[in-house]
Amino acid sequence: VYQHENDNNEYEVIDGQQRLTTLFLLFLHLGVISPSNSNSLTFTARERYNQSLKNPMESNVEEIKSGYKVIDNYFQSKDLNYTESFKKKL
Repeated sequence: VYQHENDNNEYEVIDGQQRLTTLFLLFLHLGVISPSNSNSLTFTARERYNQSLKNPMESNVEEIKSGYKVIDNYFQSKDLNYTESFKKKL
């Protein structure tokens, strides 16, 4: 991930948006972050994505919605011990 800190002490991602979005969705699904913290990841050039990250299951951006579904389906097939262990390692 390549980033740059701007004048507002915020980091601007130059490369790595997909990886950060995937990690963000994973954190959201596991409850590491709450939907109220969804403004912690925003993309200046992709306002539509910013709104979608607030509620990925209701997203109008198919990539966000389907990415969240993949994560959800994966953890539905696992037991709680696995999920908690994964969360702790993460």
